[in-house]
Amino acid sequence: DHLPSSHGWYSGQIVTTVPAAGKFHIVVVRNHGSNPLPFVLQVTLPESIETMELKKPIFGAVATGQMAFYRFKVDNPNTDIEIYLTKLDGDPNLAVSHEEVSKRPTPLSAQWTVNGEGDDELVIVPSDRKRLSHPTGWFHIGVHGKGNTAFS
Repeated sequence: DHLPSSHGWYSGQIVTTVPAAGKFHIVVVRNHGSNPLPFVLQVTLPESIETMELKKPIFGAVATGQMAFYRFKVDNPNTDIEIYLTKLDGDPNLAVSHEEVSKRPTPLSAQWTVNGEGDDELVIVPSDRKRLSHPTGWFHIGVHGKGNTAFS
């Protein structure tokens, strides 16, 4: 028996199954003549929330209609919050909320959303009406995939 698979980037193959607690053994095999190709493998379980480092880009992917979640902390109430979502493939959409509003913001539940085609940009200034009641603390990002989507 084989797990269902689909073609991934660079002619690789992606295999998924239902996530479960336990050990996972992941093998990446890629033939490229006699020279091995380097791979970086990142596994994130669905519904997990990844903590971001400020000014350090992340890379992610979501399937059609799925979400990836991230969070970052704002300590200074007078700081502009600038979020840039760069499309690598597909069409990612951005949803942002303070954690007291939603730890898993979606396009329908978020305080701020950007649903444009391609790259998305959001700037939340300190005087923003929705931010006034939550000027600092943890802010959460949801990235929604309108189709299979890769982003940074």
